[in-house]
Amino acid sequence: MAVSEASGGTAKPKLTTTLLDDGYLTAKEAARLQLNGTELVVLSACETGLGQERTGEGVFGLQRALTVAGARGTLLSLWKVPDAASQTFMERFYALLKQGIAADQAVRQVQEELRNQLPAREVTRADASGLH
Repeated sequence: MAVSEASGGTAKPKLTTTLLDDGYLTAKEAARLQLNGTELVVLSACETGLGQERTGEGVFGLQRALTVAGARGTLLSLWKVPDAASQTFMERFYALLKQGIAADQAVRQVQEELRNQLPAREVTRADASGLH
């Protein structure tokens, strides 16, 4: 896992415990990361923004775990998104970030650009990118 810090550098997050490196990041593991000062964590895999609702507690999942770990913002997917669309989204998103555009504005701009590239029937299925 790479964490892009506010300074633009890449650093490995500090772990409070040893994590099993099985290729899967669980909410429990994510909550143990030390992400204080991290402006944005981006997970481009499908449905990373989903979680389980717990009565009286809200939704538990990666988004909440990353916030608990100290991340100030997250960009996660609520849907299954084709690989080509994810790649296009991420390439354009990071290009806008490099231009100094704020992450929330970059997300909206890329979503709008993708919506405008799709035929009208495609846009009505769901949001053009599936990333929020």
